[in-house]
Order: sequence, then structure tokens, then C-alpha cells
Amino acid sequence: QRAAAPPPAAVSAATATAMCERGAHVADAENNNVRGVAKGHSGGWMVVLTPLGYFAPLPLTRVTATTLTAAEAEACARKDLRPAREWLQARLDEEIEVEVGDTVYRNRYRSRADGSSERQIAADAATGRVRCALCDWELPQHHLEDLERDLAARPTTAWHHSSLWQTLQAHCGMGDAGLSQEGRRHRVRLLAAANTPVAEPAPQRRRKQQTIGPHVGEAPPPPDTSQDELLARQLAEQEGAVIEEGHLEKNEFGRFVCPAGCDKTFKFAGAAIKHGTKCVQDLRKRR
Repeated sequence: QRAAAPPPAAVSAATATAMCERGAHVADAENNNVRGVAKGHSGGWMVVLTPLGYFAPLPLTRVTATTLTAAEAEACARKDLRPAREWLQARLDEEIEVEVGDTVYRNRYRSRADGSSERQIAADAATGRVRCALCDWELPQHHLEDLERDLAARPTTAWHHSSLWQTLQAHCGMGDAGLSQEGRRHRVRLLAAANTPVAEPAPQRRRKQQTIGPHVGEAPPPPDTSQDELLARQLAEQEGAVIEEGHLEKNEFGRFVCPAGCDKTFKFAGAAIKHGTKCVQDLRKRR
């Protein structure tokens, strides 16, 4: 078994200062799609201006030198930042990661039905609309307006503190704030729609990550119906943990609502979980 590569050494503060002074071309060592020109650093982080027109923070442990294309360098040389709606979709594709068990689903995932590339969250640059394709849910417009206003005042830090990003994280079931009913429903729909890779057996078991689509020359994999039982078990375990914490949602009449999001209600939590599992399987059949 091949030994794991050692983590990259952190760029020193002196080196980071020199990189920023000369406008060095840098990239994320773990994700080369995040790349641009070094603009500043503080507290172990470097601020990078990307060709898409926004600032991305990178920890110094992941900063690596790179060479931008002429078009990328020209885009980074612009004195005015592009409006958020123009780069919002690209940033969501980079940053949305929904972790379920040993699988991490990026914003772009491979469809269970036909292997095509689909998005969880879609942003329209022309209208500024941001919606979830899985849940038929739309982000209120004021979140984007607030982000654009904050970017004018705090361009390097506004994104991760914005109500837009916080709201999207909660909807998708990301972050450490705990899983809301809305986040659970989104994850259920994602599990039903995505083609989940099979985990490797221990000790070689490693986290799987969704790819954007099938490799060139490969036919899309057929739907894997054997995953229905695994999904049902994951849902039951997930919802069971929520019940122990007393967070399973009830309606105004004190009845438990279906955790998969249908309109049925139940007197007992166990019945809600059992029905929710069936809802997920029915959802898969419809897809």
C-alpha cells in the first residue's frame, strides 16, 4: 500500500508578503480551479483575486505557485470588481459540498437517472435568481442585494459572512450549526437524485467525491437499485438521531410531519420515519 503524500508546507509570512507585493500567480493546491493573483495575507490566510472577479481566501498551507493564462491575467488586472451575479454560479460550484456518510456531493453532481451533470443550486446571472433544482425552492432576492452592497465595503470578507451563503448552507444541510428540517429534506432529495458511488471496503475505504459526469468514452452507469436499502437505512439513522434530540418537526396540531417532505402527518415519530423512507423510494421511482 502506497504511503500518503505529506501535507504541503505552509508558505512563510515573508514569502507570502513577497508574493503579494509582486502580484504572484497562485492556486489552491487542493483545487486548481481556485486560482488568481495574490493580493494580501493575514492570520495564516492569503487573499486571492480570481479571474472571475471575486476574492477567495486560501490558507497558506494550500498556496502554490502557478501560471495564469493571458486571459486570466488580464481579467485579474481589472480595476473594478464584477457584480456578484456574474460570478455567483461559478463560486457556488466551487464551494457547495454536502457531506452524507462517506460521500461528498459537490454542487454539480452526476444524475442517478442518466449520468448527466446536474446542479443542486442554480444561479441566473441575467435575473439574479438563485434556486434549488431539487426542492423547487428560491432564495429571496434581498440576499443577493445585501451581498453586493457588502462586497463594495468589505470585498475580501463579505462572502463567508453573507446571509446569502449562510442561508444556502442551511438549506443544503452544510456547516456545523445542526441539520434543520429544510436541510434534511434537501439531503433526502439529493440522495434520491444522485448516482452514489459504492464505498470501498475497509481498510482501503476512502471518502468518495461526486464527479461532474462520466469519463470520456464511458457509457453512463445504469441506475443502481441496490442502493435503495442503503438510502432507507441512512434516512432512518439520520432522522433517528434528530428524534433523540427532540428536533423532528411537528405541525401546529402537534403531529409529526413526513421527514421526506410530503403532506402526511403522524401521531408517532417512528411512523413518520417509516413513511419517510417509503417516500424516498417512491421519489426515486418517479425520477
